[in-house]
Amino acid sequence: MDDAKEEEARKERELRMMYRKVFSTPEGKKVFFSILSDLGFLAASQGEDRTALRNYAIFLIRERIGLNDANGLLDLISTILASAK
Repeated sequence: MDDAKEEEARKERELRMMYRKVFSTPEGKKVFFSILSDLGFLAASQGEDRTALRNYAIFLIRERIGLNDANGLLDLISTILASAK
């Protein structure tokens, strides 16, 4: 990997850790929930504009938070099932 790509990967890791740090606080969790709600993450998307917002919510979770591998998704599924009513 060349230096520019290594630097870009390092910055991405740092940014991901900052997102996790911010959203791991009690206040951050509430803000994260609010953002996901605003973006329509928990609702069926109706229309192109709502679909674009929902896609950004998925990007936020996958890329910014880093939930993008099988282990993370299995942990998420376990949490969802444990929290289901």
